[in-house]
Amino acid sequence: MIQISKYSDVICLQLNQDWYRLVDASLKKQVDQLAVDLQSGIISGVALPSLATKLHSAIFNLRIVAMRWIFDHEIDLNEEMRGFGITFLSRLGSSKPLASLGPILQEALNINRQIIKGIITQREHSQTSPALFFRNMPKINYDEFIHLLALSIPDESLAQKFIDWLHISLNIEFTFFATNLIMNELDRFPTTIIDDLTEFAAITRDQYAALARELGLIPIAAPKKSLAGAFQSDLSAEQLVEEVRQARYSNRITEEL
Repeated sequence: MIQISKYSDVICLQLNQDWYRLVDASLKKQVDQLAVDLQSGIISGVALPSLATKLHSAIFNLRIVAMRWIFDHEIDLNEEMRGFGITFLSRLGSSKPLASLGPILQEALNINRQIIKGIITQREHSQTSPALFFRNMPKINYDEFIHLLALSIPDESLAQKFIDWLHISLNIEFTFFATNLIMNELDRFPTTIIDDLTEFAAITRDQYAALARELGLIPIAAPKKSLAGAFQSDLSAEQLVEEVRQARYSNRITEEL
């Protein structure tokens, strides 16, 4: 069951853009509702961390349905992620008010692509293909998944780390969706909202990278000696985040968009 939470973390936005015309009415309705709830929350002034947490359930539930659809239609997720990243970041780079978000989200996409590639490769070498895995997976919602995750991992500390990882991955999804919303309607949002989103994106990216490495979801590519030592130690997630913040991401991400 843990595999579910490790797949692509921008699926909802891709459904809203690249694949919207291809999906059925039911899936479109879920995508549209998420967009409405997100826009309403931002405009009403809900703090971004609180709004992201409030939307975790909706984002997770849509992500699971989306993954079934993707594999049913034999879409190359890794290649689609690359194409999506190039297009999205190009648009973001041309928007001066949002320019500072570009490098942050690029780093998140690079990490996400490594995770996807590794997990799909792992499942291709197993007896269960990714497509079969999702077709045979029982329907499960966010609350049920959290409960099952806690029950299926005897080590409470490790279970909590995977739950934290899931929440951070949902925050990544939220960040991309919110960035796209603001980018499409810049005149509706004050500079303070963009500043808040940039800060939230940076914190989320750092947490994302730290926990991904701590949980072994991505390799540590040619790290500095001090950084390698940190990830081999018993440092807390907060300490790992600080280590990641002090490192240069661009020199350690092995796959560039």
